[in-house]
Amino acid sequence: MRLPTAWAKVAHSNSILKILTISFGLIAVLTSTISIAVVYKPPLVIERSCGTEVRSIVGKEPTDEEIKDFTIDALKARFNSDGGNLHLLSLDETKKRSLEQEQFSKQNIIQSIILKKENIIIEEDTIYVNSDRHLAVDDLRPGFVFKLKIKFAKTKRSQLNQYGLVITKIEEIKPKKEEE
Repeated sequence: MRLPTAWAKVAHSNSILKILTISFGLIAVLTSTISIAVVYKPPLVIERSCGTEVRSIVGKEPTDEEIKDFTIDALKARFNSDGGNLHLLSLDETKKRSLEQEQFSKQNIIQSIILKKENIIIEEDTIYVNSDRHLAVDDLRPGFVFKLKIKFAKTKRSQLNQYGLVITKIEEIKPKKEEE
């Protein structure tokens, strides 16, 4: 083989290798760009039940709907005799609940609270609730109007407290007596 023919083959091989190197480099940059774009996209969450639907990702700030759901769960945990998720209550409210339930169990009283989302009004860090309180003593089961003013605080969301909220204080709103 002559020297010019050998140089021509080497030059041809070098040009093919340069083209392949540039092509693979562009493919690597494109793949990296696509990977980074996919990583920073919010995940697609699909809830499976009777019907499949795409769920939205929860932000840091709780929505009004979440606050209403939290209020229902937390008040059931605070007032219902069968209990609930006590991680939704502050330490003071948990102590009040245990003292109240201890007194009720001594007197054989079972307490439950009934409320609807429509009866919950949210104002900044205060929630106003119009609910019904039922106390069952043997066969006697009276129901009372139970209006509450609830103070809440924000905490970190966790497995036990998925709302990221805690009830700090519950006050009963007593009806004003009319003077004659």
